[in-house]
Amino acid sequence: MEEIKCPSCGSGAVRKITEEKYECMACDNLFLVHNLSKEFQKTDEHIENIHQDLKKTIENINLTAAVAGGSGRDGLDNRYKNAMTLLNQGNISAAKAEFTGIRNDFMWSCKGYYGLILCEKKKKHINWGEIGDYIQQIYRCEDVTPEILQEMEGILNDGRQIALASLGKSLNERNAQQNEISSKIQQVTEMSKLQENTLTRKKEEFAERWSQTSPVRKAISFAIGIICALVLVWCAVSLFRWIIDVRHLFANAMNYGFFAGILRILWSCVRTILRVAVSVGVIILGILIYFVILGFITANPQKDDAQLNIDKMDEQIQKLQERHEILQRRFDEEQMNIQNINRIGSRLEQLQQIKPEEIIPLLIEAGKYY
Repeated sequence: MEEIKCPSCGSGAVRKITEEKYECMACDNLFLVHNLSKEFQKTDEHIENIHQDLKKTIENINLTAAVAGGSGRDGLDNRYKNAMTLLNQGNISAAKAEFTGIRNDFMWSCKGYYGLILCEKKKKHINWGEIGDYIQQIYRCEDVTPEILQEMEGILNDGRQIALASLGKSLNERNAQQNEISSKIQQVTEMSKLQENTLTRKKEEFAERWSQTSPVRKAISFAIGIICALVLVWCAVSLFRWIIDVRHLFANAMNYGFFAGILRILWSCVRTILRVAVSVGVIILGILIYFVILGFITANPQKDDAQLNIDKMDEQIQKLQERHEILQRRFDEEQMNIQNINRIGSRLEQLQQIKPEEIIPLLIEAGKYY
């Protein structure tokens, strides 16, 4: 180990306090000295750990290469043959499970993806979102052959032809459906206009017929009003007269003696209260009779029926308007679908070469409309 000296005076007479702390005996200076051997030891341990990790990684790579190049390829071929046998026997679910296992265990090989594509082709409706992903993966595989690539182009070309035919059929159906909706919209519009014209005419007739009361009804209502008014005036005059009589009674009651005067006052009060109650009752009853008779005279069942018919026509017009809005929304949706179908079909027809990255998104989008 190298001799430790004081950094201030350069003396070698130092005293160790801790592993890294020392004291100079000449100048009493305290100073620190790093233990580089420990740092080197930690660095060596870190390098050793990295070396072990690299060694394990290299061993795994070598093992994978050995499996892929030797017995692993034989296992792939055997599993592929078994999966193809299941597929040829019509056991699609089992074959798909086998091909999925091959894809997961041998991701560098195209055989798993190729088998999954064959399984998808057996279906009545091809899921281009799934099969398109398999085809794109095949183009990245190491062991893909020109024959498989040519077959993939054929599958994509067949998919384009099927999509064009299906889109054409769907386009015809949607055009027919749109024409039908347009016809219904026209019918609803005509019915709505007819109902509105009829309603306007009915309202005008109603206003002209029922806005004025006949002279006979006016005369009867006027006579009833006069009779009720006379009765009310008579009751009011009698009420005030009875109140004046009570005041006169209070003023002259004592002329009959004390007890006789008190009795006459009490009896007059009771009689006056009864008269007031009867008068008020007659007034209220007269008002009620007036409005009842007036309502009976002015009531007209034909007028009520006419108003009810007008209200029903208003409801029918409102329902027709709601129906028109629903049909218009359906018409707009079909119009948008037709535009999308024309756009997708046009792009499929314009493709000069079969490129997976171009045609697969179109096939996926086209599958939404058939």
